[in-house]
Amino acid sequence: MSDSRRRRALAAGTLLLALALRLPRVPARWDEVSWLYAAYYEPAAEALTAGDLRGALRFVGLHPPLYTLLHAAITLVWPAPILWLLLSAAASTGAVVAIRRAGRDSGEGLLAALVLACGPVQIAYAAEVNNYPLSALAVALVLAARQRAIDGGGVGWLAAAGLAAAWTHGLAGWIAGLAALSLGRRGLGVLAAMALGSAPLAPEVLRLLGEAATYKQPELHPGLSWADYTARFGWVGLALLPVGLLGARRRPDLGGIWIGAAGAVVALQLARVAAPHQFPYHLMLGVIGAPLVAAGAAGPLRYGVIAAALAQGLGMASLDIGTLSALRDRPDRAMRAALERAGPGDAIYLLAPSWADDDDKRLSSRPLWALAPWRPMPTVTPYDFDYADFRHGQPRRYGELVIYVTDWPRRELLQAAAAHDTLYVVVDRPRGDVRYTSELAALLGVSPEDFGDQLLFVAGRGAGD
Repeated sequence: MSDSRRRRALAAGTLLLALALRLPRVPARWDEVSWLYAAYYEPAAEALTAGDLRGALRFVGLHPPLYTLLHAAITLVWPAPILWLLLSAAASTGAVVAIRRAGRDSGEGLLAALVLACGPVQIAYAAEVNNYPLSALAVALVLAARQRAIDGGGVGWLAAAGLAAAWTHGLAGWIAGLAALSLGRRGLGVLAAMALGSAPLAPEVLRLLGEAATYKQPELHPGLSWADYTARFGWVGLALLPVGLLGARRRPDLGGIWIGAAGAVVALQLARVAAPHQFPYHLMLGVIGAPLVAAGAAGPLRYGVIAAALAQGLGMASLDIGTLSALRDRPDRAMRAALERAGPGDAIYLLAPSWADDDDKRLSSRPLWALAPWRPMPTVTPYDFDYADFRHGQPRRYGELVIYVTDWPRRELLQAAAAHDTLYVVVDRPRGDVRYTSELAALLGVSPEDFGDQLLFVAGRGAGD
């Protein structure tokens, strides 16, 4: 086999591995957090429906509008949750392809793609219903376009990738700016194009900088962040850090970009803009870090990097396989009972207590897997409320039923009960918390059916059936 054919075969194998590691994330992340995250983009979908493009190009929290627009467009075409998840999985896989191209299809590029494909943080966040997988893709495209410019191409692709990065996430835009600066005078035109193309974002950025709510995250405690990181993602990947440092010595230009990006993350955490107990920013750091690791892996060290990368990827795969096996072996009894009994005009209200941080990507959901995520689930408002208000469970239509999902038995539940003939309230794993047991029974005026680690309350016309 010729060297070029061998490289093409390895590139195809790396792509298939990236897909194989990311696709299980799609069913694993069909959970309550994804349901609630999706509600953030509903105002943009409503604006698109009304033909208001300016209204659709809105920030969600601190995040620029490119992902919001993509999510809203998909929702209007076919509002099936699986498409939200697949969009992110495709972006995460695309980042692997782009980072290989950034290595000029060399052996170094292939190793960087393998490291990124198997990165535990990359896999953990690969199917999130937010802009972080798209941000990783944007940064990878920036690096590929930068390498193209270094190899003698123009800077137009870098300007386009940089603009997409800035419209996806502030840190991605910062990295794109650092990449442009690394080209010297050639990068000034890229910066000018990015500044001009990002001008519509400036008023909202300035407003957010002046709001106290922007600086509300917990204080940075490095020891706690370190312990949390290793608990979620293990220690194997940390062995690649010294290899990345070797790579930074061999590629100081790329090392400088990584340092600038990491410094920005620390600054945002110190300013309490970025949460120190959440790790989505590490996706973008990892995209830059993968080619640094590949650059530092010379000689026999290369085989150690390959082994470490594969160990990480297989470790994450085993977690997802275990999650999916548990969902199959222990189907949700309470939700299925509610689905069997409910009829037109009824609703199901899922109360899923948050026993862990919503950034812990090891979580999944039994109750939602009673619903087929490939079926359309358009948003509905059975009574008058602001759909973005999470207290109301952000309902969606599922066939002839309405499904609500939230974590807390708030009094807004009574408004849902009044809006439907019968309300089936499923409580997943109440763990003896009286708020989900005796207090909820008093609120609804009915006693629950016991399904082991779940409860089912039936309020309204169907009670007692």
